[in-house]
Amino acid sequence: MLGYNDLMTKLLDRAIREVRKLRAEQQDCAAEFLLSFAETRDANVQLTEQQIQQVERARTEVRNGKFATDEDMGDLWRRFGL
Repeated sequence: MLGYNDLMTKLLDRAIREVRKLRAEQQDCAAEFLLSFAETRDANVQLTEQQIQQVERARTEVRNGKFATDEDMGDLWRRFGL
């Protein structure tokens, strides 16, 4: 019998472990993102050229180890009233 970890990729498992370390509000934000992504996976989504560039820029930053600090994220959450 397969358990839920047998059905999850290693990367997704790692991401969920990291999200579990976040504050409840941040966990909810991540969950909303994942649910939104899962619910639209069959939709024919077309990104604009600007959105594609933003995704590529973000991917490059991740590859280079550039992540927001806890302070940066705190500022962001405060701007959105969280």
